[in-house]
Amino acid sequence: MNFDPERIVLCLNGIPIFRGGAPVGSTRGRAEKAMKAHDLEIEVNLGEGRAAARVWTCDLSHKYVDINASYIS
Repeated sequence: MNFDPERIVLCLNGIPIFRGGAPVGSTRGRAEKAMKAHDLEIEVNLGEGRAAARVWTCDLSHKYVDINASYIS
């Protein structure tokens, strides 16, 4: 089976920002506002099969990295 990028739907906090192989221009303002939220949910639907996965991650602050880089364990 060949992968079809036009089947991908990408949503940011529930706002579709990419589908049908192209950006969704009509949601740009809402997406920009969503990017300012404390928590972001990025959903990627590849339009293939029924498998699913969930990944939790964080954006570590510069201060956190500095503190943890300042000592040798």
